[in-house]
This record gives sequence, C-alpha cells and structure tokens, in this order.
Amino acid sequence: LSNPSLISVSNSPYTLNILDNDNASLTISPVSIIEGNTGNIMANFAVTLNRTTANSFTVDYTTADGTATVADTDYTARSGKLSFTGTAGEVQTITISVNSDRKIEANETFGIILSGLSSSFNNRLTFQNTPGMGAGTGTITNDDSGIITITKTNGAETGPVAGSFIFSLPIGISSDVPTIINYSLG
Repeated sequence: LSNPSLISVSNSPYTLNILDNDNASLTISPVSIIEGNTGNIMANFAVTLNRTTANSFTVDYTTADGTATVADTDYTARSGKLSFTGTAGEVQTITISVNSDRKIEANETFGIILSGLSSSFNNRLTFQNTPGMGAGTGTITNDDSGIITITKTNGAETGPVAGSFIFSLPIGISSDVPTIINYSLG
C-alpha cells in the first residue's frame, strides 16, 4: 500500500488471509419422457453447478435401476465422467437412451448416481444422492394401451353346451401386470 489516505499503516507489509467459506453444489434436473412404441428416445439430464469453484473438477456418474430396469430393456445403462471448468451456472449433460416398447405397464423410474469428485474443495462442493435413485430421477411415462378382444372358440353362448372364449390383447401388445376380466353370462 503506497500513499494511503486516511489510513494509518505501521509495520507494513501485512499478509491478509481470506477464508473461502462459500459452498457450491451439483444438482440434476429430473427428466420425464414419453416411452414411445419403436426405437429409442434420449433422456437428457442437466447437471448444474450453482456457484463458482476455485478450479476445474470432474465427477463420475452411473445409472441405477428403479422400477425401470436394464434387465427388462427399459433403458441402456451408462456411466462416465463429467468435466466442469468451475463457472457458476455451468451445465453438463448426461444422455441416457430409453427403449420404446408396446408393453402395457406402469410409469417407471431410474436414477443417476454421482460419485468420485476429483476435488470437493475441502467439502465445500457437494451433491445429494437419494438412496437407490441417486441425484437425479428419470421417469418413463407409459403410452401403451390395448383393447381386449373376445373370440368364441366352440359351443354356444347359451344352452346345454358351455362355450369357450379367448380374451386377447392386440398383436404386438403385452402387459407386465396380470389382467383381470370380470364377466357374466346371462
């Protein structure tokens, strides 16, 4: 400090240490997509850094089964590494391929788990993984439906010989839950 005005300095120079106590976090925006009947649909997860960090860093990610599973070919598993420069508001994208089908099922979910920060900046950079689902959730919205057809196979609808009927979904449609049909003959 040279020629200070209205400031009295003695025994200069002084060293001033500034304690960096700003916290930053990574969040993942939830994604909801309509499943579709053929092909693949991309689910794009935005991973956002809310505050500036002192340096660049990386973070690992991987998918996690929820009610949507890799074994049932609901989506394609993926893992990788995201690189951040450390700028506030910076967004990196994780893209997961969701497989379309013609199966009547409930809406399903899967997660994105974050791990392995290259630097946590003395625990000032954080993210929150929910047990089993991770830091972000993808919802696959089912869009399949089918009208059950009834086909007579033998016998009569009324009379002394009981008839048989086949209840079926349209060709190419399946269901992963039991289908209950209530009926009466009269």
